[in-house]
Amino acid sequence: MSRPLRIQYPGAWYHIMNRGGHHRNIFSNENDRLEFLRLLKETIEMWEIEVHAYSLLDTHYHLLIHTPLGNLSRAMRHIGGVYTQRYNIRHDTDGQLFRGRYKSILVDKDNYLLEVVRYIHLQGVRAGIISQPEDDIWSSYRAYLFQQDSLTWLSTGKILSIFNRNRSAARKRLIEFISNGISPGIKEFYSKERLSPVLGSKEFIKNIKDTYIIPEAPFYEIPDSKVKNGHSTITMINKIVCEQYLISQKSLLEVSRGIHNEPRDIAVYLARQEGKYSLNEIADSYGFSSYSGVNSTIRRIKHRLKTDKNRSEERRVGKECRSRWSPEH
Repeated sequence: MSRPLRIQYPGAWYHIMNRGGHHRNIFSNENDRLEFLRLLKETIEMWEIEVHAYSLLDTHYHLLIHTPLGNLSRAMRHIGGVYTQRYNIRHDTDGQLFRGRYKSILVDKDNYLLEVVRYIHLQGVRAGIISQPEDDIWSSYRAYLFQQDSLTWLSTGKILSIFNRNRSAARKRLIEFISNGISPGIKEFYSKERLSPVLGSKEFIKNIKDTYIIPEAPFYEIPDSKVKNGHSTITMINKIVCEQYLISQKSLLEVSRGIHNEPRDIAVYLARQEGKYSLNEIADSYGFSSYSGVNSTIRRIKHRLKTDKNRSEERRVGKECRSRWSPEH
């Protein structure tokens, strides 16, 4: 069975959902929920993601996550794996806790962020657990309304600033917005049996398709194998490396027996790490006779980054690539 679509790029926003397998609870008591919130804080610190909204129900959770570094999969792998381990230890159980891989919906930040925030904060009301969203102690809505020192890791400024630069005025507008209830269009979107992996305007969806999706692939539950690895990424990486090292494209691709071409090595490393190209694709692009040479180059750069903390060139070039590799550019 193919895995669902995972589109990742720096600056992306996601509505994340997951639930327990076989309709089981993933939060059996207050300690479970507190542990999950601690894990979110830990993940923010480790992977530099941002959490802007959450709702924790007995059998499932909702999150609104922003990934400045485009590393959603790494962060969510940490959340899913670590929480399962800790839950099993606390409850003396074993095995898989969640139904499967988390579901992620890429969100158009210019048009749909507020809709997702409202949808998440009204989950307790929709489930009949509480009658008013401000009564839900296991969603982030109260943190938007009141200062909560225990949730300093939660990002609320971005959403509030959409309403008003003044926080007091922004909170009033947020309350009014939430009280209006989930819009019909959003209800329709989330009521579908097979959710689209993208929520946004027609222009946003077209841009995502054009940038990331192989044309013949269906848009629902697109397998990872049908997601473009950024068809122009190698070109972009080469351009950035040449700019950073003040060399020509010809010099970048030069190969001399027994002599390491450092800019070429870094470009190869970034094509694998940032572009997610296969070893064979990289070998073809950079003139290697086989993929084994590509593998050796990548290992060499990884070792250098790990052992020599003064090596800033690779990190700087990588950061530049991540900042430019976005469908918004």
